[in-house]
Amino acid sequence: MKSISFFSLILVFIVLFNGCQSPVPIKKLKILCGTFTDRESKGVYLLSFDPNSGEISSEGLAYEAPNPTFLTTSRDGKKIYTAERNETTAIVSFRYWDAQQNKFTLINQQNTLGVGPCHVALNGLETLITVNNYNSGSMAVFRTRADGGIEGDPAFFQREGSSIVPERQDGPHAHFGSFNKSGDIVYSNDLGLDKVFGYRKGGARPEEFVALELDPGDGPRHFDFHPTKPWVFIVNELSATVTSASIRNDGTFEFIDKSSTLPPDWQGQKSCADIHVSADGRFVYASNRRHNSIAIFSIDENGKIKLITNQPTGGDGPRNFAFSPDSNFLLAANRHTDNVVVFKVDKQTGLLSETGFEAKVPSPVCLRFF
Repeated sequence: MKSISFFSLILVFIVLFNGCQSPVPIKKLKILCGTFTDRESKGVYLLSFDPNSGEISSEGLAYEAPNPTFLTTSRDGKKIYTAERNETTAIVSFRYWDAQQNKFTLINQQNTLGVGPCHVALNGLETLITVNNYNSGSMAVFRTRADGGIEGDPAFFQREGSSIVPERQDGPHAHFGSFNKSGDIVYSNDLGLDKVFGYRKGGARPEEFVALELDPGDGPRHFDFHPTKPWVFIVNELSATVTSASIRNDGTFEFIDKSSTLPPDWQGQKSCADIHVSADGRFVYASNRRHNSIAIFSIDENGKIKLITNQPTGGDGPRNFAFSPDSNFLLAANRHTDNVVVFKVDKQTGLLSETGFEAKVPSPVCLRFF
């Protein structure tokens, strides 16, 4: 009988040792899903997501609320903020996620002083939150408390005017708000006025200015900042375009480029919704609700954009979409087909591919990892 070498014994030991190890459990991520409650939905839903495979599943209703159409969270995921469209009064509610009891707890709520709140956003220090009221064309900025609650007596801004699309631009329609990285300016897109407004901190009341005036009929909806460059990318709902601009030292924007989110041969209706820049700053993604696709753009060294392709979203009415924290997946919320569809992201090309995974959620319109 031949003797077994020392190295062979080591190899056998390693194999046997590894075989005895229990598999490391996969830590699934949680996603909050805001909805319209005009059909089957009852409020905010909870989703479970596997960051390794992309598998997604619904865990059911997390919190009952009227039309919680937009959500944002604190960095630690403990404080949840929702823009709710109530039939009697427009309110913003602030929820706390109780992980031990696996439920939301209402902290408090405030009237937004307008009608049709559609977007909420925190500043970097999480001391301020802005809410934009679509129907009444106004914006309010509230102070937040340490416990996640919201104080009353906000800074309030009501705009006036109109633009060239009568059925959509008969008056101001504030649709989105975002603080700049230093936190001294809050921006607000107004779809009805074709303008991005800025509000600069200073004195008893922030100074209002026009950061960028877009082309008549564009209807700016959302925007996203570039992660490293002084650039901003604005998705225009009515013209189905993306505008790129540079950010000047005074906080105003300077036009760089504009490109359609649709193929040249598209003859149907136009209606863009959401926009996000990839974490590496190389690509821009925008959702087309009528075309039911995600438009994928490349960004060159000057901030100009070029449409690469359109990825079908596997459903009807993609409003909001979100990247997984590691940017390996993109999740699209299709409102009219009640499904959230998962795509794999190719970080080299920017392209999306189907994973075969989706979750059923009634009327999903906002996704937030927390």
